[in-house]
Amino acid sequence: MEANGEIRYDGVDLRDYDDRSVYQRASAVFQDYVKYHLTLRENIGFGGVGEIHDDGRIMQAIEEVELANVVAKVPQGLDSQLGREFGGAELSGGEWQKVAIARDIINKGDVVVLDEPTASPATLLPSWATCRAHTPRSAWSSVPTSNSRE
Repeated sequence: MEANGEIRYDGVDLRDYDDRSVYQRASAVFQDYVKYHLTLRENIGFGGVGEIHDDGRIMQAIEEVELANVVAKVPQGLDSQLGREFGGAELSGGEWQKVAIARDIINKGDVVVLDEPTASPATLLPSWATCRAHTPRSAWSSVPTSNSRE
């Protein structure tokens, strides 16, 4: 199968940007999001490594995805270990997904790829829509994907 076409960002062919610039401007929330068995801070802070020690920024992302109840229930707040593998707190599937969305919020990019956004609509779509409504970005785009061939 031959692939043709182009993707443009601000009217410029994406191939004309350097890779680092593209990576800084884009992020993704996958259907099969990653559950890092690290601290809550690290799980969210990986979205923007320069923000990993900015408690205010991380808490803002947590509040935007309505995850403050998790911070309150884990023993060391942002520095609590997550995942049973290393003796940490286990989150529900919906809570893990909100952590993944908070990770996207920390990334200051303006293009977001949503992999199968309707796969878990009860969690993903309302949380993502809420965080995007409160995230000041001059322009952002979402690119929903689907594996459906229909």
